[in-house]
Amino acid sequence: MKSNTTALLGLVLAVIVASAGAPLVSAQEQVIGRPNVDVYVPNNQVTPGEETTLQVYLSNDGQLVQDGATEYVNRVTTARGTVVELNAQDSPVEFDTGAIPVGSVPTGTAGPLDVSLTVPEGTPPGTYEVPVEVRYSYTRIVTYGDGEPEFSESTFRGTQTITIRVVDAPRFEIVDTQSTTQIGDRGEVTVTLENVGSEPARDARVSVASSSDELSFGTDSNSADSFVGAWRPGETKQVTYALNAADDAIQREYSLTTTVDYTDVDGIRQNSSELVTGVTPNAEQSFSVSELDSTLRVGQEGTVSGTITNEGPSTVNEPVLVVSGGSRNLDFTETEYALSDLEAGDSESFSFEADVSEAATAGRQQFSFEVRYENGVGDERTSDTLRRAVDVAEQRDRFTVEPVQASLERGGSGTVTLRVTNNGDEPLTDVSVKTYFSDPLSSSDDEAFVPTLDPGESAEVQVAASAGGDALTKQYPVSADLQYTTPDGDTQLSQTHTVAVDVVTPERGGGGLPLSLLGIVGIVAVAAVGIVVWRRRG
Repeated sequence: MKSNTTALLGLVLAVIVASAGAPLVSAQEQVIGRPNVDVYVPNNQVTPGEETTLQVYLSNDGQLVQDGATEYVNRVTTARGTVVELNAQDSPVEFDTGAIPVGSVPTGTAGPLDVSLTVPEGTPPGTYEVPVEVRYSYTRIVTYGDGEPEFSESTFRGTQTITIRVVDAPRFEIVDTQSTTQIGDRGEVTVTLENVGSEPARDARVSVASSSDELSFGTDSNSADSFVGAWRPGETKQVTYALNAADDAIQREYSLTTTVDYTDVDGIRQNSSELVTGVTPNAEQSFSVSELDSTLRVGQEGTVSGTITNEGPSTVNEPVLVVSGGSRNLDFTETEYALSDLEAGDSESFSFEADVSEAATAGRQQFSFEVRYENGVGDERTSDTLRRAVDVAEQRDRFTVEPVQASLERGGSGTVTLRVTNNGDEPLTDVSVKTYFSDPLSSSDDEAFVPTLDPGESAEVQVAASAGGDALTKQYPVSADLQYTTPDGDTQLSQTHTVAVDVVTPERGGGGLPLSLLGIVGIVAVAAVGIVVWRRRG
């Protein structure tokens, strides 16, 4: 600022000398002056180990020697092409910003000019003077009146000083950031900070904010804070916040801005500089269904089974697999299947039982699978729907009933033997066979029992049967139905099965005459013998 005063005195003397030796010209006037630019740093307090930004302001109070037209007064008091450069060679602080072009500085204040500053760790507290070079061009005299105005140009280069105070204070750094938040879900973000300063803080509060609509805190807020209390130098603190990631968020790093406000050792409330960290939401929770198998068949009970896999990225607690779909002619016994807790990559088998009515249509049917689970913070969530096609087989009788020995003589009795086969895909128990004979056939014992029948297994059963003497020698229908118990304990009745029983002519003993004829011959012979005896006696 001393250089500005000397230059101004020289300008005044030059004007006086020029005025004394020159004739007066009433038609011309002059405006004489110069800019007077000073440099200020209002907030000049920094701490060791800090990287911060100083805000530099320029103040131009423009000194006027001879007044005149306003436009020329403004010209002689404006600094043009102004450049400011800080030089910290003789101080422990380091400036990361070079010469700063400012441009024109009229009377008043210009700024702030942001200057990046680094204060190395271990810098002794104290006051440091930093030279600031200011250079600009200006018009020192404007002569105007008749004709075009004349401008007398000049330049200025001078050095001023600003004061920087290095003080002991708390200072904070983010050392770690972890998040469990998944896209489309709510989780947690934990920020770990350390007081790397030389002074303690008390009543400290850590605030965090997101500038993106895709991340929010708590109940849809863009910021949150947490009270951490006293904070010693070298101590770390962890703060955890509920963090939400929108459904349309993408898996990239989002920035979070963190600040610490606290009370210093002098009892004054202070704010730290902004600390920026990044957080990347985890991928959306996903599952897959594989090894899907079906024993569904029209008119029967069956199962839909497979394997569910947690594709990650997180562990799911208390998961339940829910099935739906198919046709209205298909009913699941249970639509929910409880699974074990599944870590990422874990798989578990499942099976659903279903009853397919006889009105159902065979073919491929689509089923929907969803996983209902608890996320890491205990909120209930439902996965995206997994749709899979399942085959429903054509209707098939549960049993086959075949005659093994099904022949009766007319007017005689015998045994009808039937072969019963389990034609299904599951074992059956307590199989009761009931036969139905109609006239001229009859049965004195028309039921049989089979304890168990595995899939594909056969058993022979026998019932007593008779054919009336008036029966014709032909095939007669005999009906049979079967009552059985399924593996889940249900008792069911099969469809009615019909087999043919042959009625045949009775066979002749020894291949001789028929018995009726033999009877007649016998009677005739007895009569002849009687006549002979009677004649002899007579």
